[in-house]
Amino acid sequence: MGNRVQWGVFLLFFCAVLQAETRLGRGVYYDGPWWSFARLGMIGATQTNTRSNTYFGEVSLNPWLAVTDWFAFRGNFGITAFRSSSKETFTVSEYQLFFSFADIGPVTFEPGIGAQTWWKNGDSHLLVSVNLLFPVDDYIVPWFRYFYLGYSGFFLPGLYTHQGKFGIEVTLW
Repeated sequence: MGNRVQWGVFLLFFCAVLQAETRLGRGVYYDGPWWSFARLGMIGATQTNTRSNTYFGEVSLNPWLAVTDWFAFRGNFGITAFRSSSKETFTVSEYQLFFSFADIGPVTFEPGIGAQTWWKNGDSHLLVSVNLLFPVDDYIVPWFRYFYLGYSGFFLPGLYTHQGKFGIEVTLW
């Protein structure tokens, strides 16, 4: 676990040092501090080779670092819970780096890579994800920025796990 914590601290430090507020394509302005974006949503997971499915709420902090008008690095530090096939509930945390492309038609496209930890039930393994973010006009609710829809593949040895995600991104500041 030490390496995961070190990489997480490094990513937060990297974002803090290099953070710059900028306009990301299509007039979507990240007008809060680099750390002030969070996602609230649902996650559903199903495993290959089993009939195990689970659904639960998920919350994450999503710091960002704008590089150009159309590209940014995004962090994802999330937590949720899953239920195993034996009906035991366990905590799941994830940490990823997304590459956010803002000028892909009407959406923002975010491929990402990281890890997910299944506490007490599987350890940490590779997580590969892709998200689509759909912008929301500021005049609806000022702190409501995006709807998101995503897919993640969790590489648990012998039990590849498909994960679907959807929800909203909000500004905390």
